[in-house]
Amino acid sequence: MKKEMFLYPWDVMDEGAQALAQRLAALGIESVSLAVVYHSGKLLLPHSPKRRVLLHQDSRSYFPFDANRYGRLKPVLGEILEGQVASFWDSTLTAFHKENIRVCAWVVVFHSDRLARQNTDCAQRNAWGEPSPHSLCPSHEEVFRSGISLLEEIARAGVDELHLEAVEYTGFLHGAHHEMQAFADTAELERLMGLCFCPACMDRARRAGIDALALREEVKERAERFFNLEPLKPLDTEAYVQLRTHRITELYTLLRERLHAQGLCTKIKPILWMTGDADPRTVGVDPALLAPVIDGVLAVYPSSPESVESFVARARAMVPQSVSLTGGVRLMAPQTLKPQQVSGYLEAYRSQGVNDIIFYNYGMAPLPLVEALA
Repeated sequence: MKKEMFLYPWDVMDEGAQALAQRLAALGIESVSLAVVYHSGKLLLPHSPKRRVLLHQDSRSYFPFDANRYGRLKPVLGEILEGQVASFWDSTLTAFHKENIRVCAWVVVFHSDRLARQNTDCAQRNAWGEPSPHSLCPSHEEVFRSGISLLEEIARAGVDELHLEAVEYTGFLHGAHHEMQAFADTAELERLMGLCFCPACMDRARRAGIDALALREEVKERAERFFNLEPLKPLDTEAYVQLRTHRITELYTLLRERLHAQGLCTKIKPILWMTGDADPRTVGVDPALLAPVIDGVLAVYPSSPESVESFVARARAMVPQSVSLTGGVRLMAPQTLKPQQVSGYLEAYRSQGVNDIIFYNYGMAPLPLVEALA
């Protein structure tokens, strides 16, 4: 069984690239997914030798990029790498490749706190016209082009694969800090609050013959009833959601064409957020349509070892057999509470024919759970 691990840049800096590569190799890790563009967060690091809590600034990058390639939606280097990004990058690739560990780039693309706040015209907007504080809208041409440029540059930096997070129309529930809402029916809340009605999305709908103005007003009316705990009949948003799917498929297709044109064989894999009842197709990521231009998917995360069977069944229902499936395991509460569950996940995935597992994540997981991988 192939074991992979999500990894942060500060994990590498705090332990040293060579020491960490050797430690992960001893645990049987064959591939790491290193965060090279990441959103804001307050992270508890229970076994770091240098720190316990890291306050991560919004949407920072950790690879050697050329700012001149971008317009106003340009990357900003993470402060911990000021003056040493090139040496960090080279030493990391060298150390992990020396241990025969593949280095993949974990890229959070359109979930960008800083850029969405600074460029509200590029942000997603709800039915009331309120801009998202953290999500750029891929319907916007400048956002679309910037995302392609970012991924091209990372692919040229020498990584083995691109693991793409938030290359989609980011929903409502997975948002900024201190998310607060009062409703138990989060699926309906996501349907109502997660649709984007920015000018670019509205224009694409108009050109596709969809009355987005009427849909927006219906969403607002239904939301008011939902807020007042009134029962609702299902709302048909299929045509509008399909526009999102076509746009994201267009992005992946163009990215593949650009990489091929440059002679790059970097693999492309979307991260499918499937926790709870989440369906990545509602935010534009349809593995069936993407199959010709991707090299696999990372499906994340089942709630327990006992739920792996149903989780894999859901994944198989949307991922074609021709597309390789990597299963995710979250080494954190509430999904994993004790070391014995780690082997339970491995056995459960193996029984479902999934032999490639990626763990989330090295720096935030309690050390006993990490060591259970050995």
